[in-house]
Amino acid sequence: MLNPLGIFFSRLAPEDKSFIKKIGVFLVLLLIASGTLLYFNSNVIYSTFGKETIEKVQEKIQEITGLQLIDKKDSTTFELPPPPDIPEDIDEKAENLADADTTGVSDTTGLAKTTEMAELDETDESNVDFKTAEPEIPISIQGISRMFLENPKLAARVGHLLLEAGYPAEAVYIFQRGITLDSAPVPVLVDLAYGYFYSKRFEAALSGLETALGRYPGNPDLLTAKAAISGQNPDTTQRRGAESMFTAILRKNPESAEANYQYGRFIMQKGDFKKAQEYLEKAIKIEPYNSRYIARLGMAEFYLKRDSNAEDLYKKALKINPYDYHTWFNLGELYLSRANESGSVSEVRKKTKNALESYLKAIELDSSHANAHYRIGVILNVNGGYKEAIRHLTIASEKMPKNTSVMMQLGSAYMQLGDTAKYIGYLNDILRLDPFDRVAGSEFKRLNKLNN
Repeated sequence: MLNPLGIFFSRLAPEDKSFIKKIGVFLVLLLIASGTLLYFNSNVIYSTFGKETIEKVQEKIQEITGLQLIDKKDSTTFELPPPPDIPEDIDEKAENLADADTTGVSDTTGLAKTTEMAELDETDESNVDFKTAEPEIPISIQGISRMFLENPKLAARVGHLLLEAGYPAEAVYIFQRGITLDSAPVPVLVDLAYGYFYSKRFEAALSGLETALGRYPGNPDLLTAKAAISGQNPDTTQRRGAESMFTAILRKNPESAEANYQYGRFIMQKGDFKKAQEYLEKAIKIEPYNSRYIARLGMAEFYLKRDSNAEDLYKKALKINPYDYHTWFNLGELYLSRANESGSVSEVRKKTKNALESYLKAIELDSSHANAHYRIGVILNVNGGYKEAIRHLTIASEKMPKNTSVMMQLGSAYMQLGDTAKYIGYLNDILRLDPFDRVAGSEFKRLNKLNN
């Protein structure tokens, strides 16, 4: 199950923290105002000052705060707003959009139980413990969903956070339902394009950008997004055109941080890490506190074998955004690489421990991070933690069912625990996928000889 906080706080930028703080201040002020209203509505004040004076005070408070007071005798009931429709095509990580199936209770059942509990308010619960207590359905979830979808600015921010946290399909849903796209600002259109792209809807991403460019011709942010998406497109024809697109954008907009960053990233994919470093450094010079830019420069330094620089940059990026599970994983890769290259036993142990801690942090923030689970399984296997290794490797296997390296590690763990049959089963699976796998073939022959 994914960590729900990862939706909003993974890859959280400083401006997003400020936004959330403003909401917190508003709620505190609202709570104080509510307490004031309750105080002035109490019997003590009525008995002290008289009903007419109190009514004038209440009217003044309503005028200032805009809040409507509800009399204690008012028996008016309030219906919950209906939940938004969830499209059928959003199945991956759907629990993050308040999917009813993940709680085991449908929306209709939840409303019925809420009403039932209100009617049975006098029920004796003296014999109820934590295990048997009837769970209360959080009635605010529909209101929160509706709040996101009826406030365009909030929908834009939430959609951006979902995209940054690795939930592109959910981000697209929020954008489409909460914002009028015909009049949407450029940043939203850029996020929507990336949402489509990372949902593997490549043509929709590019055609949407073309439509947006018809409304905002020559906009550098839209052009940068088009070049970046083209450069990562599985279609090689699209990738070939990205280079000339980036060149044209940077000729007209040399001080665009995002264009320099995306071009540096594009060059990295082609293996030119030295040239990528140049453009990533330009992006950071323009936006020195962008953790995404700093982390990507750390990757370039890592591939250039400058491990100390890479480590410093990763740590700097994580200091700005400690919820970036990608960078925690990359930091683990750096430590594991240094452990493999070290000739000192103590240094190997130290760097392996550092790597394990980084991978564990990555799965704390993204519990489905398959590669991090795989690395943890490998480290545990080497150090004799076979049962725990199997747990992590099984998660990795579910996400990467045809990965022969994961299969080999799983088989080895079972072998060490005495389950030779499972080990042979994994060797068979590996050889079906790759008949020329030398390690699996050699082990399979060895075990056959022992059994005969």
